[in-house]
Amino acid sequence: MANVALSVLDQHYARAWEAMGQKWHQRDAIRRRGRATYRLIRYADDFVICVSGERRHAEQLIAETEQVIAPLGLSLSKEKTRVVHIDEGIDFLGWRIKRQRRGSDGRWFVYTGCPSRCSRWDATLPSGSEAANNGRAPRLRARSRTSSPTWYP
Repeated sequence: MANVALSVLDQHYARAWEAMGQKWHQRDAIRRRGRATYRLIRYADDFVICVSGERRHAEQLIAETEQVIAPLGLSLSKEKTRVVHIDEGIDFLGWRIKRQRRGSDGRWFVYTGCPSRCSRWDATLPSGSEAANNGRAPRLRARSRTSSPTWYP
């Protein structure tokens, strides 16, 4: 049911993406003029809006999203709605997604890490427990490379 109801949100953000231009250099020109580019990523009723811009742009998109879904009788959860920098990382669909520098050459990569449930499991173990992830931090694997835009999901 969420797919049918939220198709309005998909269409809204698809039109916005098309208006930003078909080529990367067109979107880059928008960012150089101080405006944001953004993209909606949605699965059922969970979604993230990736913004290349400033925090104020992300906050404006929260208000815009509220206006789009209000006619459907829906609203955003205040507990789940937040603006974070990709360098802080996000949990989406059970995975930890975070941008970090790769140690060997210092280039930026977006990594997906241990599912969020692993983090919750580790947190339930006594502190200092050797069983917590075998004493190691969760391994992160590179999924894609990004330049250095600021993204606020």
